[in-house]
Parts: sequence; structure tokens; C-alpha cells
Amino acid sequence: WKVSDGTSIFWASLHDLGFLQRVTSSEEVFARDDILRVRLRDQQYRSGDGGFRVEHHIERVLEHRRALPPEQLPLTLDQLPLTLD
Repeated sequence: WKVSDGTSIFWASLHDLGFLQRVTSSEEVFARDDILRVRLRDQQYRSGDGGFRVEHHIERVLEHRRALPPEQLPLTLDQLPLTLD
């Protein structure tokens, strides 16, 4: 899953089978920009070239908050500028 912690974007594997099952069965709807509070586990490995590699694992979804819908402007047709050519 592509996730953000508020400062960076990274890929994480999701291991919460209960959350996955609820999303798959449409019991819970998960959409773009939703916010998840999770228990995250990071594993850091030393690579062969001396660098480091980090793997991120979402162990459990603790809270799921739906993204706020975009605000709609309260316009009526008489407020729109119309031009006729």
C-alpha cells in the first residue's frame, strides 16, 4: 500500500487480515485520502553494498477515518456569469 506519515510517502505491506476482509467484503469502504491510524513496524536491513533498506509493515489498523468530501460552492444559476455572443 502507498501511504504517508505526513512528511514522507512510502510503501507498506498490510498484515491486518480483519481490516482487509472488511474492505474486501464491502463491510468497510476504504478510499483515496482516507486516514488510518495504525501500528507500524519497520525493519531495517543492511544491503550488500553497505547501505540500508527499510521495509514498512502495517500490523494493525487501529482507526479508520473517511476523507472529508470536497466542499461544494453554494452557487445558484443567477450567480453565474453568462455571456452571449
